[in-house]
Amino acid sequence: MNESAFRRGRDWYSKAVTQQPWTAQELKLLGTKPDSVLATELGRTIWSVRLKRAKAGILLRAPPEESRPWLPDEDRLLGTCPDEEAATKLGRTPDAITTRRWMLGIPGFKRRPWSEAEEEVLGTNTDRVIASELLRTEPEVKTRREELGIPRFAHAPRRWTLQEERLLGTASDYVIARRLRRTDQSVYKKRRKLGLPAFAPAPGEWAPEEIQLIGKMPDEEVAKRIARSPGAVKAQRLKMGLRHTPRPDHKPWTRKEERLLGKKPDEELAKLFGRTLSAVTARREKLGIPCREPKCKPWSKEEEKLLGTDLDRNIAQRLGRNPIVVRRQRKRLGIQPFCRKPWTREEEAVLGTIPDKEAAKRLGRTLKAVMARRNDLGIAGLGRRIKR
Repeated sequence: MNESAFRRGRDWYSKAVTQQPWTAQELKLLGTKPDSVLATELGRTIWSVRLKRAKAGILLRAPPEESRPWLPDEDRLLGTCPDEEAATKLGRTPDAITTRRWMLGIPGFKRRPWSEAEEEVLGTNTDRVIASELLRTEPEVKTRREELGIPRFAHAPRRWTLQEERLLGTASDYVIARRLRRTDQSVYKKRRKLGLPAFAPAPGEWAPEEIQLIGKMPDEEVAKRIARSPGAVKAQRLKMGLRHTPRPDHKPWTRKEERLLGKKPDEELAKLFGRTLSAVTARREKLGIPCREPKCKPWSKEEEKLLGTDLDRNIAQRLGRNPIVVRRQRKRLGIQPFCRKPWTREEEAVLGTIPDKEAAKRLGRTLKAVMARRNDLGIAGLGRRIKR
């Protein structure tokens, strides 16, 4: 490493560690570039840049591809295909496609309008089988069936024929169930009752019913349906050149959702976004946005000055907060944990002469600290007095 590179690295490290105050020029740059890029240019850590931008209430500006005006032809494409596919065709991000579609009130591709041919199939089989055939969700099929007043499929035990039993084990239970118009559970139970082993597909052999599912849902769900490993499904998907379909609970965050974080309670936002409470809380904390709930009241300067002056649990007890919240706030501000005072010779002389519990009270230390120090010094503990 040459001397100039060493000096640049030393200067950057010194700026990041000393936490130098922010200048007016640096504050103007917040939000104009990604936090990682701006942190490198300013010689600061990404967490300090992100925290400063969140405290100032500055949002990231939209990149050039999202600030590009929308054309009528682009709006017509929304909802006709998945957002990821539309983003690839239009040269935009999936978040921009989703936000634009929500602003125009266009339903997603999975919520496409029902056709007459699809409605005629409702009630002819279980909602799960119909949803798999129509590439829709089971609650969506159930809701539409109830709206049309179609009764639920009454399962009548259908006897197995000799031709149907001969098909068991020749393909996965999912494929056989689709071919025989039966449920997966009925095919599985019948195969186990006959003592037939599960289908072991040879490498590279895929049924047409299995190929149709790849790319339409997450790899893990496809693997469960066709009794294959997620790795095999992923390899086949990559071989077909298809992109990964994210889980419904792992949908990307939009800028509209991120702007609402911290302005309402996390429980209310979780119901509004259709997400879990843990997902909303994790996203808010990742962006450095303080919680607006009463139990997560914002931190004052007087409270932050106490961080690191004592143990986190003692500070939490004094402030009426959770120790986890106190430790998280201390780490977020870059404050080192409270360092215990060193042991003196006078304190060590007390160890072993009286019970550890009494020594802890006399020395103002915890019982665990007294026991640990006594064991480190090899001092035997004072046995309990036998009550006569």
